[in-house]
Amino acid sequence: MALTAQSLFFSSGHRRGFTLIELMVVIALMGVLAGLTVMFMPAIQDSQRAARAAEQVQGLLAIAKTRALRDGAPRGLRLVPGTSLPVGAPNPLWVTQCQFIEQPEDLSGKAVPLFATTTAGSTLVTVQDNPPTATPTTQLSPGMLVQGPPTIIPPGTFVAAIVSATQINLTAPATNSSVALPTNFLVALSTPADNSTTVNIVGMDLLNGYTTAPADQPYWSIQPGDYVEILGGGLVHRIVAVTSSTGFTVASPVKYTTPPTASFRIIRQPRLSGDEPVQLPSGIAIDLQTNATYPMAPSTPGKYPAAMDIMFSPSGAVITPGVGDFIPLWVRNVELAKTANPEFEGEPTIIAVFTKTGAVGAYPPDITLPSGNPYSLVK
Repeated sequence: MALTAQSLFFSSGHRRGFTLIELMVVIALMGVLAGLTVMFMPAIQDSQRAARAAEQVQGLLAIAKTRALRDGAPRGLRLVPGTSLPVGAPNPLWVTQCQFIEQPEDLSGKAVPLFATTTAGSTLVTVQDNPPTATPTTQLSPGMLVQGPPTIIPPGTFVAAIVSATQINLTAPATNSSVALPTNFLVALSTPADNSTTVNIVGMDLLNGYTTAPADQPYWSIQPGDYVEILGGGLVHRIVAVTSSTGFTVASPVKYTTPPTASFRIIRQPRLSGDEPVQLPSGIAIDLQTNATYPMAPSTPGKYPAAMDIMFSPSGAVITPGVGDFIPLWVRNVELAKTANPEFEGEPTIIAVFTKTGAVGAYPPDITLPSGNPYSLVK
């Protein structure tokens, strides 16, 4: 009998499909693999999120240090707790947002010596410097205190306006005429009485052209939290409120009445740089509470709820006050903490900022002795 193609196919051991048992085995294996994926994938993803956040924090600190080197001025990173807390039992010491900051130069008083030519009864004054220049009034600004012989320039007279490169208007007319009269123009500080918390400054716009409205505060020349040093030393006074373009109040009274003086300095604290805030991944935080539990704290725990600044000098060194050999930042998944030592859960990474060099490194905590030194691996 002749062999057909169909008979040859079956006689060679070939078949058209799988048996039911084989299909059931394959489906069962796929189910097991899917179950394992569902079981372990969230943990893998959580671990990856914590690791990515640690790399992110490390990168932000490196950028802040690079900016300080580039700009030749203090730059840093502000850690802001409580801006986006995870679901559950949020802790106000969990940092979830970072902001770049910069520290502006100090503001100081100044005295500009010029020669003034006045006309009795007139507020218009011609000034010149020595050696003479074409634009002496560029050294002046409205509001500066004018100090000259009281028989010619009345006490309490100020620069009202800059008229030209060589002429200004005063707030009061000259009593007598003079030619090339030695005159000082001051950016000056004064206090009205003994033990006063009110401080006045002339010749400097403290509001930088803005109003006292809270919305304008980021643009002011000085800010609450800055410090003022009077007469070149002694106690510095913390500024608590800016009340006008020429005045502010301080936390501690100035002991004695201060007549107008150019010998003062305003030590300005770090400000936001204008960059957008950087948010850490959901559920991930820098746990500042751990710094209090294991004392290597950059500052006292009581300061943390407001914000914590890590500042780099132009040399790269950390200039944050009150730090040790390094600043430890625990970056971890705070949603996974379920034990008595939650800081060791959530795939923690210690980002260490070394104060002398400004070097930034990532290290695992030493979990062998939770009650001992978790920083033993930081080197």
